[in-house]
Amino acid sequence: MHSKIGLNNRWIAGLIHVPPLPGTPFYKNNLDEIIISCVKSAKALQQGGANGCLVQTVDKIYSVKDTTDPLRLIALNKITQAIRNETDSSFEIGVQIMRNANKAALATALSCEGQFVRVETFVGNSLSPQGMVHSNPLSLLEYRAKIQAGEIKLVADIKTRHYEWYQGNKSVAEVANYAKNCGADAVAIEDKSEKKVISMINEIRERNEQLPVILAGYTNFENAKELLSHANGAYVGSCIEDKKTGLVSAELVRRYMDIVNSI
Repeated sequence: MHSKIGLNNRWIAGLIHVPPLPGTPFYKNNLDEIIISCVKSAKALQQGGANGCLVQTVDKIYSVKDTTDPLRLIALNKITQAIRNETDSSFEIGVQIMRNANKAALATALSCEGQFVRVETFVGNSLSPQGMVHSNPLSLLEYRAKIQAGEIKLVADIKTRHYEWYQGNKSVAEVANYAKNCGADAVAIEDKSEKKVISMINEIRERNEQLPVILAGYTNFENAKELLSHANGAYVGSCIEDKKTGLVSAELVRRYMDIVNSI
């Protein structure tokens, strides 16, 4: 199935935050529990009408290289496959292996019939708490061609809490253009200021009208209608999670999607 990420859709993917996995320092020997909770959240997203989910690792500490522990990767593959098994084929699955293990994310998406990956540092460099993250779009695209994963879309962060062009001497439109020219299918931005987000979208569109812009965070029930009147889609997190369980709530997803569908 091809992803519906594009210019003509308001595409919504809920975030599924995966706790520390085997092979990482903060793992709590609870993989079975993690699988169950991730599947529950994915099914709630589907029931609520979201287009899909982004399976995102949250291991607290990460390598800055395009690599990951083999056991961690096997565990994430089990989680992603379980989500695929328990959702309809029309439900899109994306993968992000933090900090920037993009080849492993592509491989997981391909093996589990996913549709997209989120690439934290696709172009330029970005300074993270774990050190400098270096991009290598050529290597990533060569690997995508090697494993015949060309249908899996690449959504590149260009101004988010996870990525900012190092030294800050490039406009968001310039970085978006670099990402598109290097093969990104869409770009992701975020900011706490709604005005700043809309300004960034307009800036990107002035240089490239055909590049889908995804909101990477900070949307909620109050601002979704305004922001998604400008953007092409969003990753949605905390506002659709049950505060007691931390899991995605189908009722909250439905409420969010009602707003999206009213635009």
